[in-house]
Amino acid sequence: MQTSRPPRCLAALLASVCLLGTVLSAAADEGLKGASWAEETSPDDGVRFVSAECPPPAPEIDVAALADRVAELEQQLAEQQPSPLDMSTSWAKNGCESKSENENFKFHVGGRVQLDAVALNADDLRLGGVGDDDAVGFRRARLRADGTMYGTMSFAAEFDFVNGVNEDPLQTAAPLNAFGGNVVNDVAPTDLWVLFDAVPLVNQVRIGNQKAPIGLEHLNSSRFLDFMERSYLQDAFYGPFNNGFIPGVSIHDWTADEQATYTLGAYRNNQNPFGYDTGDNEYLLAGRLSWAPVLVDEGCRLVHFGLGVSHQGLDQDAAATAGNVRVRSRASLRNGPGPLNPVLADSSFSGRVLADNETLVCPEVAVVNGPWHLQGEYVGGYLNGAVFTPNGGVTAAAPDLFVQGAYGQVSYFLTGEHRVYEAHDGRFGRVVPHRNATFQKNGCGLSGPGAWQVLARYGMLDLNDGALVGGEIHDLTLGVNWFINPFAKFQVNWIAQWVENTQVNGQGAVTNVNDGVLYGLGTRFAWDF
Repeated sequence: MQTSRPPRCLAALLASVCLLGTVLSAAADEGLKGASWAEETSPDDGVRFVSAECPPPAPEIDVAALADRVAELEQQLAEQQPSPLDMSTSWAKNGCESKSENENFKFHVGGRVQLDAVALNADDLRLGGVGDDDAVGFRRARLRADGTMYGTMSFAAEFDFVNGVNEDPLQTAAPLNAFGGNVVNDVAPTDLWVLFDAVPLVNQVRIGNQKAPIGLEHLNSSRFLDFMERSYLQDAFYGPFNNGFIPGVSIHDWTADEQATYTLGAYRNNQNPFGYDTGDNEYLLAGRLSWAPVLVDEGCRLVHFGLGVSHQGLDQDAAATAGNVRVRSRASLRNGPGPLNPVLADSSFSGRVLADNETLVCPEVAVVNGPWHLQGEYVGGYLNGAVFTPNGGVTAAAPDLFVQGAYGQVSYFLTGEHRVYEAHDGRFGRVVPHRNATFQKNGCGLSGPGAWQVLARYGMLDLNDGALVGGEIHDLTLGVNWFINPFAKFQVNWIAQWVENTQVNGQGAVTNVNDGVLYGLGTRFAWDF
C-alpha cells in the first residue's frame, strides 16, 4: 500500500519555513551572545529588571561590488581554461598537423620531393628531346598547405617547382600567349582548391584546380605510386599537357558502407600546367563510379571496380591544317622535364588531326588479397567529327578516329603488408610498414626491415587508325620498392619498350620506319612530409 505524499510545492514550502526558523534562531542566539547585560531594581516593588545593550549594526553589503568581484574571478578562471581554438601539434597521417580540441580547425604544411637517376639505351631508335642520354633530376618538388576551417570547409594550396614547363608545337616564339606558348621554369599549381563538406544532396563540393575524376592510377597520389611513372594512359589521355590538374567544380559522395562512390565534375579544358585557357566551348565533363563489393579487414581483402567517362570540347581556334588534337606518350622513365623527354608515339607523327570533341571511356579493376595486389585499366578514346591532314597530303574528312591504351600490373609485399585502400575516394593510399627501417644511433645496422615490394607491369598504347599512324608501343616494367617508413622510400625500375612507328605520307608511301626497343634503368628516392 502506498502512502500519500504532500505535493512538491507544499513540501518545498515546509522546508523553506523550517530553514527560515533555523536561521532566525541562530541569529537570535548570536545576538544574545553579543549583547551587554545590566541588572536594575525597581523602587516600587523591588522587581529586578535585566536590560541589554546590543552591539552596533553590521555594515551594509555592497551587492554591486560583490557582483563585479564575482565576474572578475570568473573571467580569470575562464582565461586559465584552454580555448576551443587553441591548436595542438602532432605527427598525423600525412605529416606534421596542428588541430583544435574539437578538430574543427586543422592545418598542415608539407610537400613532396622525388629525386631520380635514369639511364636509357635505344641504339636502333631515333629519339627526339634529349634522346637516350642519362640524367639526374628532381621529378617532383612540391610545397603544400592544407587544412580545415569551421569543421566543414577544407582547402589545399600546392605548387610544383620543377614541372612548370610548357611547349606549344605551333609556336616558334618563346613568350607566353593566349594558347599557352612556350614557358620554362615557372611555378605551376597542382591542388589549388576549396572543398565544402556536408552539403545537402551532394555531400562534397570542390572548387578550383584539381584532378578530373577519371582513372584509378591517375587519382592515386604521386606519393603512393607503385612505379616511378604511371602507365601510358596518363601521358596520352588523363593529363597529357596540364600535369593532370584542371580548373573546375566537382561533387562527390559515398554510400554509408563506404563501398561505392561517385564523382561528377565540369572543368575548363586547358592544355598547359598553369590552370589557364582561352577560347569558346573548351569544356570538359567527367564522371566516375567506383564499387568495392568485397571490402573486409580494412582493405586487406578487396575487389574494386570503377568506370570513368569524360567528354571534352576541343580548341576550335586552330586551323584544320595545324590540328587541335595531339595524343602522345613518352617513355616509362623520364630523363628530362616536360618536352625534353623523347616521345615514342604521337598522333602528330603522320599528320594533324582537327576534331569537334573527344570522348574517353575508362573501365578499371583492382584486387587485394593480403600482400598481393592486381590492378588494370583500359581507355578507349573517340575523336568525333575528325578532319585529318596527312604530312604532304590534302586535308580530308575522316571517320571518327579511335585510339586506345591499357595496362595490367601485379605486386607482392615480401614483408607481409597490403595495399591500403581509401574507401571514401575509391583509390589507394599510403603504405605503412609493419616495422620501420630505422638506423640505430649507438649500434650497427637497422632496427627493422621496412616494407619490401616486388612488382611487374605490362602496358600498351595504339595510336593507329586508318590514315592516322601515330605509332604503337608496348611496355614491360619490373620494379622493387623499399619503404623505409610511411614517408620515405627507394624505388628501382627496369623497362623494356617495344616501339612500332612506321610513318606514311599523304599518298600512303612509307616515309619513316622507326621500330626498335628502348631499355632503361631508373632509381628514385622519394620523401614527403
